[in-house]
Amino acid sequence: MDNSAKASTLLPDPQGCAELCAALRQDLVHGLRHLVAEVVPLPDGIASAARDALDRLTPDHAEPALFALFSRLREAALAEDLPAFEAARALFAGWRFAQVNTDPLPRLRVLGAGPLPGFEQVEKVDLIRAALLDDAGLTADLGAPAPDMLAIEMPKLQRALAVLAAAAPAWAEESFALARDVVLAVDRRPAPLTSEPRRPHFAGGSVFDLFGAVMINPEKAGGVPGYLLTLVHESSHLRLFCHHLNDEIVLNDGAERYPSPLRQQPRPMEGIYHAAWVSARMVAAGEAVLAAADIGLLDAAERAALQTRVARARAAFGDAAGVVRAHGRLTALGQRIMDDAAAGLA
Repeated sequence: MDNSAKASTLLPDPQGCAELCAALRQDLVHGLRHLVAEVVPLPDGIASAARDALDRLTPDHAEPALFALFSRLREAALAEDLPAFEAARALFAGWRFAQVNTDPLPRLRVLGAGPLPGFEQVEKVDLIRAALLDDAGLTADLGAPAPDMLAIEMPKLQRALAVLAAAAPAWAEESFALARDVVLAVDRRPAPLTSEPRRPHFAGGSVFDLFGAVMINPEKAGGVPGYLLTLVHESSHLRLFCHHLNDEIVLNDGAERYPSPLRQQPRPMEGIYHAAWVSARMVAAGEAVLAAADIGLLDAAERAALQTRVARARAAFGDAAGVVRAHGRLTALGQRIMDDAAAGLA
């Protein structure tokens, strides 16, 4: 790969991404120490336990649920909501620390009780559910998939991880660094009656407040090609969230709404920008897998399904990028990221 290709923000940067993830885990530790012990004096009832937890806290404990707890603490502090702040500090004082996944592959977990490893504290499940709430209500009631569904879907997800690692190792390394945990969850709301309109569904989800994890819905994943591209899609959101840490990227007013190619309702420009970029990344990663013809890990039907999904992602990028070009107000970095995506797909 030449230097100009390496410089493209569209393409994976496994080493840079690993360093970024390590820095974010260290930042989490610093942030928790400040919020828990320095903003407001600790109440006597939790002071000893909270200080002991802070003494034991290391970046190796920066699991996704702990990022969600930090977000809750920060938001309560900014809102000067003392009851919410104290409740979050009490939760930290009783936190059961877990190590960040260091295996080469993502750790597969279920949201709630189930045959796969879940989470050792119900409070962690509650934090994850709250972090994944979306603006359309699609993730309002998440729960663990049924055992019979997992028996069918788990081999497909595991094959998808293996295919990505074998056929597109740079994409796999970056995606796996960003998504150390893959949380499997389904929509527990009752199915609509036959006379009601079909309800929109979700294949996955990711938020910066749950850094280190992505959520995948096995009911809607769509087999090995679907799992593969959903992982790239959601981990790419996490990567783009990191670009936002030091740059606004999108300057449009968050209250403004624009026609969205991928949603029925208009969306903020930032959402459309994200949709464009993650769609471009799905195309690039999917084409890298398809180009590895000698790998032989996909059968003919799976290759055809992946080709169809890549074509849809390419069309989605074109539609969303058109809205960004017409209405987006971007920083220099925001423009470069979009230009790199367009050049990479040209």
